[in-house]
Amino acid sequence: MVLQPGPANACTGIASNYSVTGGLGSIQWQTSPTAISGPFTDVSGATSSTFGFISNITGTYYIRAKRSVLGCVDAFSNVLTVVVNPGVSVTTSATPGSVCPGSNVNLNSSTGVSFSNPTDYPIPDNDLISNGVVNSPIVISGFSPAILTAATVKSVSFNINHTYDGDLRIRLFAPGGSAVTLVDAAGADGQNFVNTTIVSSGGANGNIASGTAPFTGTYNSQAAFSGLTGNVNGTWNLRALDLAFGDVGTILDWTLVLESDGVLYTWSSSPAGF
Repeated sequence: MVLQPGPANACTGIASNYSVTGGLGSIQWQTSPTAISGPFTDVSGATSSTFGFISNITGTYYIRAKRSVLGCVDAFSNVLTVVVNPGVSVTTSATPGSVCPGSNVNLNSSTGVSFSNPTDYPIPDNDLISNGVVNSPIVISGFSPAILTAATVKSVSFNINHTYDGDLRIRLFAPGGSAVTLVDAAGADGQNFVNTTIVSSGGANGNIASGTAPFTGTYNSQAAFSGLTGNVNGTWNLRALDLAFGDVGTILDWTLVLESDGVLYTWSSSPAGF
């Protein structure tokens, strides 16, 4: 039984297809996020000769197929290694937005490479037992340019449940330990942050200190991203600190978008002809 070569690199949220040939019996696809030697776990419903592997989390994954025949020892295919990279987001603009035939228009595009952590991290209450701090990490490696500048971080987005938003201080920590305060006791007795995006400047809803819960949309950070220094590669943390007694919450997920220099642009139009 042979696992046919497939994409060695993939992007988050997009399926990469693999197939297996040879042998008799039923098939069960397995993956491991740990090592080429496993441990492997079965992928639910992946029992045909082809497999569409998809992950929303960046990292290195290992894929193999198991073939089973009643009364016989299971057979395993060779193992393929797949590196899941972050997806790329693109924003375009035109100046001016309307032109006459034969006139010129300037087209601009900016990209961002996104990294996410979808795991829940409970925020403990600030009481005699706990200091009220929790970190949700994102590990980045091989990113270019590797040195942090004021323009490296494009945005930080998150969903956080909390019964009293005014208790929270939310900070972004770079791998070297530098940090910026995104939210500091904003929202008073409002609840939750729902699809909240923080940028250094230019947020459509202004500074988040003046916003109201659940802060849906794009807001300016309470501190400029220029406070982040050092190396991009390493462990980033979204830190939530509960400042008072009596309320708790959870970091549900968050996404960090960085500006990369490794992106190629191709322009097209509909209808064609510009």
